[in-house]
Amino acid sequence: MQLQRIELKKLGTTERILRSDTQGNFDKLENAVNSNASATEALTKRIAALEDMLFGQHPQEVKMAENSTPPVNGGAMLVNLTNEEDK
Repeated sequence: MQLQRIELKKLGTTERILRSDTQGNFDKLENAVNSNASATEALTKRIAALEDMLFGQHPQEVKMAENSTPPVNGGAMLVNLTNEEDK
């Protein structure tokens, strides 16, 4: 009888530890998902703003550098992308 009580106590302790670990892992996973969702939302907004600038919604904000020369050896031309939020 004593041995059964000890075994049941061990099982109860193990169960509590496992529940605690599982809940802790779930909380960490939930926080990571929420963080990723926030980051994804921020990136989506930033991409939309860049698309607006590049495709003519705000042409005054997309400026070619003055006196720029054409690309040489496959180099890219200098483009100044400004965003009012970044100022």
